[in-house]
Amino acid sequence: MTEFTAHEGLGVSGLVGGRAAVAGRRGWLEREWSMTVPAGLVEAAGRAESLGRTPVWVGWDGAARGVAVVADTVKDTSAEAVAALRGLGLTPVLLTGDNSRAAKAVAAQVGITEVIAEVMPADKVAVVRSLQEGGKVVAMVGDGVNDAAALAQVDLGLAMGTGSDVAIEASDLTLVRGDLRSAADAIRLSRRALATIKGNLFWAFLQRGRGATGGARAAQPAHRRRGDGLQLGVRGDQQPAVAALRATLKHRPGHSRVRGIACDYGACRSGQVTRGRRCG
Repeated sequence: MTEFTAHEGLGVSGLVGGRAAVAGRRGWLEREWSMTVPAGLVEAAGRAESLGRTPVWVGWDGAARGVAVVADTVKDTSAEAVAALRGLGLTPVLLTGDNSRAAKAVAAQVGITEVIAEVMPADKVAVVRSLQEGGKVVAMVGDGVNDAAALAQVDLGLAMGTGSDVAIEASDLTLVRGDLRSAADAIRLSRRALATIKGNLFWAFLQRGRGATGGARAAQPAHRRRGDGLQLGVRGDQQPAVAALRATLKHRPGHSRVRGIACDYGACRSGQVTRGRRCG
């Protein structure tokens, strides 16, 4: 094949033996190449779509000549991952450029009820923006070049480490393993971390306030200022800083609580990620 050209989200074209040949979406062949589509091929494509497969139309000399059927293999862990995301209070949505029938068939296998199909790569960003404008906080897991723009637009972009470099660069977080369950683990861990941070901030501000109160009595000797619990001979303007430091040290076990959260599938613990070493 010569003069090969890839048409983003539509198909490919080139010259084979000096004759123009194309492969891609049916609508693209009909609209851009004015090709006729035989009824027999339409029926064959329909059967493939009902099984969750994607038909790729091939044509030359003004007509579609065949249909190549491709399919993504659903991982055994995908249904478990979707269930875990639901357990976190999230609503899984399948956003894909595949045809609607194939997308719904795949979604049914993993327990997803909301499907947005036949979306061009450039239109994925528009879909995300629409969800955000509706008040939704959107996270997205993607791995392809066509996902990069949408990964940059969402509130939380997660790229599969086994995917394209462009998707990884555009994401906020990279899941090293090609396992969707890692997304649920990452969200669970971030929630635990945020809860611990908020708890530590609460105690730090509380202790800072107590330190400021103690500062008002800074003129008293250190051994007489026992009400605030700080029996240190420090100046009044230093007391808030000391109190905040004490709060931080006091609540350091919270850091261990986050670091010790266990993954559901038992492959590792989060300490492997946060500390860069194997968990005990």
